[in-house]
Amino acid sequence: MLKKLANMTIIYGSGDFIFKFIAFAIFPIYAHIFSVEEFGVLTLVNSLAGFIGVFLTLGMNNAVQRFYWDPATKEEQRPLVVSTGLWILLVWSVLVTALAILVLFNFQEIMRQRYSILWIFVILSLVSNIPAQILQYSQDTLRLHFAYWKFTLVSAWRNLFGVLLGIYFILSLKQGLVGIFWGNFWALIVSIPIGFWLIRQDLKWQFDKKIARELTAFGYPFIFTGLGYWLFSSMDRWMLGWLSNNTEVGLYGIAFKFSSIIVFIMTAFGQSWGPFAIKIYADEADYRQLYGRVFSYWFFGLTAVGVLVSLFAHELLQLLTPVAYWPAANLIGVSVMGLVLFGTTLVTALGISLAKKSHLLSAAAWITALVNLVLNYLFIPKWGALGAAAATLVSYAVLTGYYLYWTQRLEPIALEIKKLVCSLAIIFITILFSFYFNRYEWHSGILVAKIVLFCLILGSAFLFKIIKVSDITKLLQQGKTLYEKLF
Repeated sequence: MLKKLANMTIIYGSGDFIFKFIAFAIFPIYAHIFSVEEFGVLTLVNSLAGFIGVFLTLGMNNAVQRFYWDPATKEEQRPLVVSTGLWILLVWSVLVTALAILVLFNFQEIMRQRYSILWIFVILSLVSNIPAQILQYSQDTLRLHFAYWKFTLVSAWRNLFGVLLGIYFILSLKQGLVGIFWGNFWALIVSIPIGFWLIRQDLKWQFDKKIARELTAFGYPFIFTGLGYWLFSSMDRWMLGWLSNNTEVGLYGIAFKFSSIIVFIMTAFGQSWGPFAIKIYADEADYRQLYGRVFSYWFFGLTAVGVLVSLFAHELLQLLTPVAYWPAANLIGVSVMGLVLFGTTLVTALGISLAKKSHLLSAAAWITALVNLVLNYLFIPKWGALGAAAATLVSYAVLTGYYLYWTQRLEPIALEIKKLVCSLAIIFITILFSFYFNRYEWHSGILVAKIVLFCLILGSAFLFKIIKVSDITKLLQQGKTLYEKLF
């Protein structure tokens, strides 16, 4: 069962990996074209689009996934569930986007003067939300059928095409920052027919009122959950712009850009884990033990990647970006470890979803948002972007802790405490050492010390038996089998 999960995670991540690799490869180009302040503007606009996007979803993706494989849903009803959800999403997203544009039109001068955000940035980012939601819905439908190769095809095409179009608009047409938005918009438009074609067996020209009520009743609380998530994951950008300046926002955005490898891994795992976890719950008597094992390996795997990025962030910045970008090194260590903690919510929130207590997800998001808001207000005036990163780290710890508390009350996981504590300790040790190394002017001795520290941290995994030699042997054999299947 775990072997199948690992295979699916690798395949789901392959398409996204291509995009992430290319996106990271062209980042030095962007770094030499756009200033840190312009990168801050891009960060704020993406954050604004994300805020409006929260309202567009109406929780339809979550609702359809929950009801599609529900034992009470008959096989012939499943296409009707998908089609009804799609109609709701399409009509709702268009209406909400139109309303958002009308409201924001009255604030365009404020956004331009205070945050240097042009109105064309806002229009393109908000309109792009509509095809983005539809395409994501198509991909989530593919996940229901465990059609990971089709999912990967759509993801790779959309992301790769978006990057190439962005480069074309920026370099060939001299569009500047707006070229990124145009590239993303047209890539989404072109990708939607592909997504629809791949899920055509689940698309009917039908709309069922009863199913619509059930989907909406289950899905709409996720709007409040999403708002809370947006507040504690994006409000810090706006607070930085308000309490500090766009340079600090830019450095903060750069830090999360370099931390995006954690988001990539989370996305790959999450795409396979969601429906897979439900199947384990339905089919496996020892699902609690399986969840516990997945949690331990998942947490340590994320932590190990976080250590690698944190320790060598300064070297990456020196290698890829101008000098103005280098101060983001200290932020990367904190932001990447915050995302590591956030990644654990894929498991810690599981019991809440299984118990269908979606209101607890909303409560967690808003509690975390309040914590984040208060900490940002206290930390940003003193430490700028570093304060925002620290506030986010604490907020993610609160979020996953809250989830785990309720999961253990509703659908307990068989936790492997020693392994989890080891990963948690590594996180804080790494943050301290990252700050220590960044205090000194770079030389080869620092690089050697970082390599040694990384090896020691990996060694602790064997010392505390988080990883066993037998597990590595199985993993290598599994990789060989998968390679033979593919090639």
